[in-house]
Amino acid sequence: MKRTLILHPFLFASYAVLALLANNIAEINLAGFRALLVSIGGSIFIVVLFKLIFRDSLKTGLISSAAILLIYAFGHIENITRSWKLAGFTIGQNAILVPLWFFLFILWVYWVLKRSNILKEVSDYFNWVGLILNIFPIYTIIIFSMQSSAVNPWIQEYISTAWNQYGVSAQQTSLESPVPDHLPDIYYIILDAYTRSDVLKEIYSYDNSELIDFLKERGFYVTDSSTANYARTLFSIASSLNMMHINAIPDFFQEHANADGLWIEQNISTQLIKQNRVSHILHDLGYTIVDFDSGFEGSRINDADIFEHLPKIESGDQNQIIFELLLFDSSIGKLYTSVRGEEESQIQKMFNAHRQRILFTLDNLAKYADQPGNYFVYAHIVSPHTPYVFAADGEPVQSEDPYTLMDAHPGQPENIKLYRDQVSYLNKLVMEAIDQILAKSDTPPIIILQGDHSSKAYSELDPPDEIDMKLHLPILNAYHLPDDDQNLIYPTITPVNTFRLIFNEYFGTDFELLEDKNYLIEVVDGHQAFVDACQVYKTCPIH
Repeated sequence: MKRTLILHPFLFASYAVLALLANNIAEINLAGFRALLVSIGGSIFIVVLFKLIFRDSLKTGLISSAAILLIYAFGHIENITRSWKLAGFTIGQNAILVPLWFFLFILWVYWVLKRSNILKEVSDYFNWVGLILNIFPIYTIIIFSMQSSAVNPWIQEYISTAWNQYGVSAQQTSLESPVPDHLPDIYYIILDAYTRSDVLKEIYSYDNSELIDFLKERGFYVTDSSTANYARTLFSIASSLNMMHINAIPDFFQEHANADGLWIEQNISTQLIKQNRVSHILHDLGYTIVDFDSGFEGSRINDADIFEHLPKIESGDQNQIIFELLLFDSSIGKLYTSVRGEEESQIQKMFNAHRQRILFTLDNLAKYADQPGNYFVYAHIVSPHTPYVFAADGEPVQSEDPYTLMDAHPGQPENIKLYRDQVSYLNKLVMEAIDQILAKSDTPPIIILQGDHSSKAYSELDPPDEIDMKLHLPILNAYHLPDDDQNLIYPTITPVNTFRLIFNEYFGTDFELLEDKNYLIEVVDGHQAFVDACQVYKTCPIH
């Protein structure tokens, strides 16, 4: 009988990793290939094991493929069915899923052993299915690699062009008046996904007056109509730290590199943050740049003088670690996690590290307030954004949502309480940190407390435009300025003008204020583009 090539166990094992890698290629890049090797190695082990048991290559291949598919499907099904109820029991409970998986596997083994006359056709079919499945993620990865090669030579060209266009290049930012002898320390504290007080009250039923009253009592001007220029972290911070709009990115790279895709805007925004003009200008003025570890590599300043982080937190390739943990959590590894308990779970360790990182940052913000010299302290704090790690009283929370730095899963009613509780405890930490900064500072500091975008934690999957706008754009925006100079700020100021206004007032520059406009990234005529939010929502954001 003609020998049959049996590749499907290895093709299914590779697809499970490649599909996840392709969907996250812009963030993970090639960090997931170690997981690919482990997955294929594991499939080889399974095939060898079943070959020793069943002795027949066709039967071994089909049974191995079933085992591999069930292994990689377990976590996905558990996540999907977690909230389903049947006769009062949660379907996603291991007590139901594990016997079901075992039954399906035994049923398949029985069928394979009894249907020896058609196994070759089934095996050939599996080979084709596995091959076709792998083509799609491989194609995505190859196209991404080709476009990356085309984009990279143009990155610095775009950055230089944009800086020149907005008047913030090195040649355009020399001071026109003497710098004061006693420069204020500057604290730029970004609370990720911290929305405006009116939105907190309307959507999350949360009264934020305690924080707002506290800030006003400490001399802050708290805007009541501020919105984000962009509804994503990288875009928002890249814009504010470079004092410019970044709308030209899609057109520039479509024209010069023939490349298109959301990953391009994300990549260029990351580069803009890493070499941003605000920290360069302040560094030239003699400021020491301090960057606190957010756990999100994209928002890190590359050439900060001091990088503050918890030494005990894993310092390896975070993208690779998170990718492998997500793969582990989407497979039967999820069962291992629940059986071994929280102390043994790598996923839980990620929640713990995130919690510790937030506490460390807010505990140490005032560290340089009484130190000689001038400091620009930049702290992007990924909170109250997901993952949710604090209850309202500060008690640890974990596993209420998947560990992810992406936005909260829409359409889950529990999001509202989780977000509200996170805001409540975060407020306490922020107030303590601000009091420490003010108490230790000899020269009144500049403190900017700002959300990068609104919160997308909402109970409905497809909210109406009026609500959707509030889930993207309104932000907390508060300023503490020397000499209680509150007249400097206006109620509708957006982050793109934050440092233009401050540099003009305190360092003698003459930057023109830009339009306080809001943009969303959309696909227009098949291409990525930044679109005026007024057009998307058929009305302008409420100011």
